[in-house]
Amino acid sequence: MADQIPLQEVFLYKSNWTAEKDSLVLSIIAKSKTKGEWDGSVIPFDLLEHAAGVLTTEMGLPFTSRDVYDRFRFFEHRYRAFKLVLDTKGVFWNVNTNVVFASESIWKAIFKKNNLCSAYYYYGDPEYRRLTQLFGPFIILSCAADYSMKMDFSVPENFYVPIQDGELIPKCAKTNTRNPSKKTIKPSASPHASSCGSTSSIAWWRNAFK
Repeated sequence: MADQIPLQEVFLYKSNWTAEKDSLVLSIIAKSKTKGEWDGSVIPFDLLEHAAGVLTTEMGLPFTSRDVYDRFRFFEHRYRAFKLVLDTKGVFWNVNTNVVFASESIWKAIFKKNNLCSAYYYYGDPEYRRLTQLFGPFIILSCAADYSMKMDFSVPENFYVPIQDGELIPKCAKTNTRNPSKKTIKPSASPHASSCGSTSSIAWWRNAFK
C-alpha cells in the first residue's frame, strides 16, 4: 500500500502554503488563544487580519484575512483527521520519531472514514501540539508521585508517554479549561466556495482500498 500513497506534504501543503508559513500562522493564533483572548473553535476577525499582515511582511507574499481563515479551517480538518487516526484501536504513534504504526487492514478502514487521514500514513502531524491548543482539550498527565507533567495537546486512549530508557507509561487524567469568547467567525461557515487550504485528497488513489 505504501507505494500507492503520496508523501505527507502532498496533502498538507497546497498553493502558497508551506510548513514554514503554517508554523508562523499557528504560532500567532495559538499564542492568542492560550492567552485567553478567544475561545472554542472560532476565531476573531482582527486576529485573522493581524496574522495575514505578519505573513505578508515575513514571507514577502500578499496574504489576506480570507487566506488565513481558509487555512484555519483546514487546520481544524487536519486536527480531526489525525485525532481519528490516533483514536483508532491498533494505531500507535511514536512521539519521538513522529512515526505512525498500524496494520494495512486498519489503514484501509481509516481511509474509508476520512480521506485526509492518508496524510498520516507515514508520519504524525508536525503541528499536532499547536493544532490541539486550538481545537482540542487541555490535558494534565500525572502518572506517578515523582513524575508529572502538563501537556496542552490531547492524546488517544492507546497513547503512551516515554519517560526514560525507552520505558513507556500510559496517560492518566485530563481536564478541560474554557475562556470567555470574543467576536468570532466559525471555521465551518466560510462564505467562500474554494480554499487554498482545501481538504480534498489526491483523487487517483482515493478508491484504491475499497
